[in-house]
Amino acid sequence: MWLWALLPICLCVFGTVGIWTVFGIAVSNGSVNLTDGFPFISKCGTFTPQSCVFSQLCNICCVLALWIVVIRFQQVRDYGNYGKANIVSIVLGFISCIGISLIGNFQQSVVMVVHLLGAFLAFFIGLAYFWVQVFITYRDRIPDRYWVGPVRATCCTICTLLVIIMSILHNTGQTSGSAICEWALVMLFFFLFGLFAAEFRHIDCHQLTVQKQALNIPALPQILYEASSKGHIICKGDPMTKLEGFLAFEWMRSRRGELRGFQKAALSLKNAKRTAFHRHTKALLRLSCTAESDKG
Repeated sequence: MWLWALLPICLCVFGTVGIWTVFGIAVSNGSVNLTDGFPFISKCGTFTPQSCVFSQLCNICCVLALWIVVIRFQQVRDYGNYGKANIVSIVLGFISCIGISLIGNFQQSVVMVVHLLGAFLAFFIGLAYFWVQVFITYRDRIPDRYWVGPVRATCCTICTLLVIIMSILHNTGQTSGSAICEWALVMLFFFLFGLFAAEFRHIDCHQLTVQKQALNIPALPQILYEASSKGHIICKGDPMTKLEGFLAFEWMRSRRGELRGFQKAALSLKNAKRTAFHRHTKALLRLSCTAESDKG
């Protein structure tokens, strides 16, 4: 469903327009003076009335970013990635989104320490999140990775350089150059979020299912994934191994309706075991009848 691609685009466009709107209000009412140097984003949003707009902007961007992080996490899982990298990515994404909220709600002139903490979480942890996404893009077979991967890696490299340059310029007292690096860094962050649109357009559906009753096989998704990764999808041998490979293949191919599929898989596995038991029982009965007839 291509409509999911609009979510990252909305964050990118809304954040870019909103932050420059705050800059325009700050310049127009004289809160910042461009003759004294280019201002930091935090300085533009620390005075009223633009501080209210800045706070609301950061809150909305925080919610949209959280939404994107969760959908991206589930999308990677649907491609069969149950590794630690995807779990690390959602944790880093949540922490960086909290930093965005702290930046907007604790202005520089009010609570400086909390504001700096939010900036650290948003910039440094957010950059780590996007580097993990680069790793996931190249490691997994994700659509459009041949052009999304290089673009994402290039943007992350530029962001890393901007963070280093911004820190050096700020420590040396060149605030204007440091502020320019900050603005460029934020623009690239919005672009990196917007880049998820290329991958979100492949999402067929997105739903939350609440399971009311426990399944007979609680770890069946992980069991099937491990079976498929070991090469049991195409297998030779006993019927149970073939059934396991077939169920793994069907689960990896569908990637949706998991609860229904797992219940059917559990029922099929139970029926197969029951059939095998009946066959063994009949064989034993035949052997016993044959032995009795030989004795007679």
